Amino acid sequence: MIATAALIRRPSAEDISMHAYFLWEQHARPHNRDQEFWFKAERVLLSQIQRKETQRQKEAKAPVKRVSTRPPSGLATKIETQTEDPLRARSKKTSTTSAKSKKVKTSKLKTKATAETSRKQSKKKGIPSAG
Repeated sequence: MIATAALIRRPSAEDISMHAYFLWEQHARPHNRDQEFWFKAERVLLSQIQRKETQRQKEAKAPVKRVSTRPPSGLATKIETQTEDPLRARSKKTSTTSAKSKKVKTSKLKTKATAETSRKQSKKKGIPSAG
């Protein structure tokens, strides 16, 4: 306990005196109780200092949140794609879009061709068409 008390900062005599005077006035200025108010003021100020020190120690022990200087992995790819040449990006988009539309168009044409072929074959066989 002695080692701990030595580490704690003590209030100055001026601080104790001012607080003791404040307490003395609060108690209607009684006679011959100066030592009582002095010791009470000293205890109050010491407890305030101890509370502050405890709070500082808790804050010092609190885990520090580390901030990364690297961008998140998804963000880097977004930035890279945004910094590409806009004309190239457009041509890539249109080429993939046009390839998709070509596939759709060819599949529609194949469907039409298959339907026409089946109609022609049914006419040859003499089967009436539904549509």
